[in-house]
Amino acid sequence: MEQSIISMREIQRNYKSILAKAKTRKGPVFLGAHGKTEAVLMDIESFERLEGERKYKNNLKGWKDLKREFDYLVKQGKQNVNLAQFVREDRQTH
Repeated sequence: MEQSIISMREIQRNYKSILAKAKTRKGPVFLGAHGKTEAVLMDIESFERLEGERKYKNNLKGWKDLKREFDYLVKQGKQNVNLAQFVREDRQTH
């Protein structure tokens, strides 16, 4: 994947073609000034895919954290812990 930085001057002069490039490329277009990346432009489908992956990972992390806490309580000798009760109590304290 080409990772050249498109200058701000180029953006001002050719914004339509740069937007078209982002749409057809299905990946990031790097924007910047003085050889330094300042922003990233991407097509909406790629953005939505990345956003969906981020939400999935965050949700999965939350469930893993909850399971880890639950397993910890079980190891502490509280063998009769009910998961639904644990979730209700956790929500009340947080």
